[in-house]
Amino acid sequence: MLGEILVEGQWKITGMRVLDDKRIEVSFTDSGKIIGVEFSGVATVTTVGGASPDGSIYGEGQAVLATKD
Repeated sequence: MLGEILVEGQWKITGMRVLDDKRIEVSFTDSGKIIGVEFSGVATVTTVGGASPDGSIYGEGQAVLATKD
């Protein structure tokens, strides 16, 4: 439904580095709930391009999530 919380969680940054082409790579662990199902996971995201005028940053990456089920 519109306005329903789909994901809630806690993230902890485990590593961050600046790449040769001035992009930023961030690795983190996370845990929480996706549509009410508990999960934990790890991810690495790399920025794509610079910051937008509103200050937001776009990134692409890979993640692995596992549920308690």
